[in-house]
Amino acid sequence: RYREPVYGNIRELAMSYFHEYFLNNGQKTLRQYSALLNLNMVKKNWATSKEDLWSIDKALDRVKHYDMVPKSHIKNLRRADEIEIKAGKIVEWRN
Repeated sequence: RYREPVYGNIRELAMSYFHEYFLNNGQKTLRQYSALLNLNMVKKNWATSKEDLWSIDKALDRVKHYDMVPKSHIKNLRRADEIEIKAGKIVEWRN
């Protein structure tokens, strides 16, 4: 989803997505975020391109990644509850 431009840094922005990443059983899955990736290296229409875009994937893999949750805390994360799981399945748009 869209985020208002109110976050002080990339970590704050990434953390605002944390609660939205979970499996059907409610297990939270977002573990890392990456440093910024300069998309000036790709064509302006990359998001709608029918071309092979694996170069973006490879570039993203090469940038530094940061843990969001200390490994020792993962086992204590609350699972998403039934209402959160149902809300996560709402489709906002279709092709």
